[in-house]
Amino acid sequence: MIGLVLRAVGGGGVPGTGCCAVIVGVAVAICALCGINKCMKLRMRDCGCIKRWMRATGSDKFDDFELIINVHEATYTAASKSKYVSKLTTAVRVTAGAQTVKTDDSSKGIFQQMLQIFIEQGTEYVLVELMDSRDRKVAGSLKLDIMSDILHAKEPITEKVY
Repeated sequence: MIGLVLRAVGGGGVPGTGCCAVIVGVAVAICALCGINKCMKLRMRDCGCIKRWMRATGSDKFDDFELIINVHEATYTAASKSKYVSKLTTAVRVTAGAQTVKTDDSSKGIFQQMLQIFIEQGTEYVLVELMDSRDRKVAGSLKLDIMSDILHAKEPITEKVY
């Protein structure tokens, strides 16, 4: 009785077919898991026709664009006057949706660096953060609404201090 069960599972008695079936099954399962993982990372706006439809219907207020930010300097006040604060190294990180760019580290708070970030259609805000480069803690942040603060700003944003 046990011999019959093993023979039925083993592929009908043909030597080696059970092992091949297991290998093919494992390969198919791995491919399926990789495909599911890729689909989970797929966003609705990654499809061009859906992206155009959302823009045409007014669901999204703007198309993709590049934003160039010139970071001159960052001034900050420290809570204490310890040695650590005088040697504080900072960086400015800008995040818009899934895109992130960062300046080089600076111990004096002077950067003089241009950052270019891709603003995807449907992104709601741009987050600008002053970070402590040593332990990557956020010391301060500014949230800019893309429509009201950047695209339809009441005053020009060229050379604006935040």
